[in-house]
Amino acid sequence: MKLLYLVKHPKASLNNLQVEDIDRPLKGKGVREAYSLSAYLKAEKVDPQLILSSPANRCWHTSQIIARSLEYSMNRIQLSIDLYKGGKDQLLRTLTGLSDQYDSVMLVGHDPALTNLLNRYSREPYDKLSAGGVVGMKFRTEKWKNLPKSKGKLLFYQRPA
Repeated sequence: MKLLYLVKHPKASLNNLQVEDIDRPLKGKGVREAYSLSAYLKAEKVDPQLILSSPANRCWHTSQIIARSLEYSMNRIQLSIDLYKGGKDQLLRTLTGLSDQYDSVMLVGHDPALTNLLNRYSREPYDKLSAGGVVGMKFRTEKWKNLPKSKGKLLFYQRPA
């Protein structure tokens, strides 16, 4: 069985002509949402063996807050440009290329890629994953490469408080 957690970064500052998109920080509200999200994950005993994050400032910051809360070493967070630039198909390629030593993986990224990936496996369609939202899914497979043919089961969808 494989567990997958999809985390959409919380509220970020609006585009500013002086700041590149990849450098946009979390808003104060977004930081509070990230701490709330991390408290939820800790209470639910979510224990990812691997955290993959978009290199965007807002995702990296979210990943650090989650890692600290879950006592996951921050130097083990892996940055993936595919989570910043890629769509659903690229995210799926990233997942199918993972080592099977990881049974639980967390992706911290952006929409629409995360919502599209969620909708690929969800029985009910979602318009948009909430900023600061997290989804937990499990798959009946022992190999990440089998994910495209697997059926996912939604374990939870937590929105920011």
